[in-house]
Amino acid sequence: MASLQPALFPEIEGPDFIRSDDIAEVAKTVLSEHGKVGGPLFAVAKAIRDEEIYVLWLRNDKPYDPDKDEETHETVGKCIKAPGLWHDVTGFDVAIWLRGWFWDRWRPEQREAFTLHELLHVEIKRDKDDQAKVAVAKHDVEDFVAVMRLYGPVIGASAAYVRAATVRSVPPESAIACIGSNHVPGCEHTGGEIPPKRGEA
Repeated sequence: MASLQPALFPEIEGPDFIRSDDIAEVAKTVLSEHGKVGGPLFAVAKAIRDEEIYVLWLRNDKPYDPDKDEETHETVGKCIKAPGLWHDVTGFDVAIWLRGWFWDRWRPEQREAFTLHELLHVEIKRDKDDQAKVAVAKHDVEDFVAVMRLYGPVIGASAAYVRAATVRSVPPESAIACIGSNHVPGCEHTGGEIPPKRGEA
């Protein structure tokens, strides 16, 4: 991919943002893995595959000091919808950036998990002519449930990640445990019934 000058969106400032083939490659893997029918990225993957939307993948090389700077979702990465002007100028519908300081220290599964996290912010809506329109979705818990179900708390060890990790899925051969009326997202129970313990009919 040719190296281009960064396309600046609102909330992206300065020369610290550069296009990243590394992040784009991880994104392809994540979209392939989680963009199948029934997957959490199906609508997004389909819109990208059908060239209805275009995502600009950026690396943020702004310096980060772990002793001084706070680690939040927005210091690690962000998904930004392009306003009409930026869309018309750049051709991109969404810019997703990830902080290089973290990216360089993450294991492969951490890179995938946070890339999935940012892609889950991309929400595809359809107009009356079935044209894809982009919106930015908010988190469904402290983090997206799907990230924790698929990867567990691989990024950070804060209380927020640990709380969200309680909904992580277990291998298919094991029963998904729900407690009382609190059902794990994606569980197979109906009518609010509590599943029987293992070994019980």
